[in-house]
Amino acid sequence: MSLDARLRVARAGFTLDVELGVDAGETVAVLGPNGSGKTTLLHALAGLVPLDAGRVTLDGLVLDDVAAAVTVPTEGRPVAVVFQDLLLFPHLSALENVAFGLRCRGQSARAARAAARARSSRSASSSSSSSVEVCSTSRCSGETDAARRSLTGASASATDCPAGRCRSAASFMSSR
Repeated sequence: MSLDARLRVARAGFTLDVELGVDAGETVAVLGPNGSGKTTLLHALAGLVPLDAGRVTLDGLVLDDVAAAVTVPTEGRPVAVVFQDLLLFPHLSALENVAFGLRCRGQSARAARAAARARSSRSASSSSSSSVEVCSTSRCSGETDAARRSLTGASASATDCPAGRCRSAASFMSSR
């Protein structure tokens, strides 16, 4: 795929003004110091941040053209952004995040929590980092980033919930 982009995005404190051309088969790395606009550039290309000026085309398909008032919505673009976040529900503990995925697959709240505890025990004993503490909030002191990452694999099953099985993360705790 080829990419041609000339874009400007105004942010608090700076304006990102980029011209970028990428030929089919070419690999490009976006480098720069913190706050230089790397993430803003990627978000603009993916349609997550609106352009103030410019045009973006991907294999000749116009994704954005401010002058022509053309904007392809994010979900209509053949572009994806993999965020650096752990993608856990911030109001649930690591244990509850794992249990949420299991609940979506039809397990009872009690069985899901028991399986999540077993999973966290295995992760803690096989990890070289500090152990996972089972606690009531996601910000407890015993929960390291490495431990939360090790639990993310199990909680990722929440994304493939059968239709109608999961109402929301908030309703998870109310059905104990």
